[in-house]
Amino acid sequence: MEMEMEMESSASRPLELFFIPFLSPGHMIPLCEMARRLFAVAGHRVTIITTPSNAALLHKTTTPSAGGDISVHAIPFPAKEVGLPSGLENFFDAKDFNTATRLHAGMTLLSRDMDKFIAARRPDCVVSDMFHPWTAAASARLRIPRLVFHATCIFAMCLKDAVRSTDSPHLRVDSDYEPSQLPDYVRTPNGYTQMMEEWREAEMKSYGVLVNNFYELDSAYTEHYKKIMGHKIFHVGPAAMIHQNNGDKGRGEGKRRWWLMEIACGVEASTHQFIWVVFGKDNEESAQEKEEWLPKGFEERTKERGMIVKGWAPQVLILDHPSIGGFFDSLWCWGSVWKWGKWIGTLWVDAGKEVVKRENVERAVRKLMDSGDPAAGTRRQKAKELGEKARRAVQEGGSSHRDLTLLIEELKQLRDEREKLLGAAEALSYSAPT
Repeated sequence: MEMEMEMESSASRPLELFFIPFLSPGHMIPLCEMARRLFAVAGHRVTIITTPSNAALLHKTTTPSAGGDISVHAIPFPAKEVGLPSGLENFFDAKDFNTATRLHAGMTLLSRDMDKFIAARRPDCVVSDMFHPWTAAASARLRIPRLVFHATCIFAMCLKDAVRSTDSPHLRVDSDYEPSQLPDYVRTPNGYTQMMEEWREAEMKSYGVLVNNFYELDSAYTEHYKKIMGHKIFHVGPAAMIHQNNGDKGRGEGKRRWWLMEIACGVEASTHQFIWVVFGKDNEESAQEKEEWLPKGFEERTKERGMIVKGWAPQVLILDHPSIGGFFDSLWCWGSVWKWGKWIGTLWVDAGKEVVKRENVERAVRKLMDSGDPAAGTRRQKAKELGEKARRAVQEGGSSHRDLTLLIEELKQLRDEREKLLGAAEALSYSAPT
């Protein structure tokens, strides 16, 4: 009877989880939303470990009104040690490769203090971005399960593994002069490929992978990944569809003036209606500064069919409106896609290269939105079906709901086993002869 009561008490005791996001909005926002919606609101204790400047960005996610037992532990970023100005702590603010390299070096130094904090608190689980491979060894040392978060889908993870495989097509060409569709930084051993190996090795030592989408989206690739990696995968999203409220807001992104000009021209030429969210506030720039990224007269010419929103916008609320027919975003828009379920266009900005042209933007928008294009109709229908599957996945009995329930049960079981081992070790130490 006493044992049954003890087991029941353990099962009802909430978990304590640490979340360590990568210092970039495209990774930070979805992981922290998962932390709040899936765990904190469900009664578990959640701590997000980040830096002071990034903690300020998470204010809306961690404020008491957001719901759940969630807090942020800010660890000072070693800006001076890596030659960066105070407050520059996010990769989104890195305007060049040199700054990004310094940020990465700072993130490596930051891991020392994060490691100490984890060791002092000993949570029940560490959930960290793939860009924090050091958490695998730290968690293993403390016998704490580590879950890896990828800001993309399983299909993309399968592609990355295929590229590094010894059977990869680019390794079987007849000549070094035979053209390859893969970029040099993937095919040639370098610092980036070395980091990819570190990420992969850390993932192999982890308990499993946490994915912010649903099994039905890429089930075939999930099974393939499980087979080649022998790894647990927990599809627990789309997190944005869980505990929704109209106050959910997306943080805007920063300006890259030259390509904003190209986007504006392309969107205007497409003749379609639009809502365009850009980072900043109206009172932060002069008319002359605005003309550096916005064509003169753009707002007047498009006022009947377009709206520019500065700063943040209620993204989930907007995307959930039935009149929205397409979504155009920059790199790493997976979180927004799964919270919506309609067709998208993506934009990759390659530092130092002019990759955005207004003609391409216009062509992409028309291809996406023109009602006369049969392919566009097919894409919208497929996206609508995926949206319905996503909603069912997070409902009770759905695939994501089942995976989340299973994950929590397993984490509690691992916690109980670890506590028993620690208790036995302490008892042995106490009874040992002196």
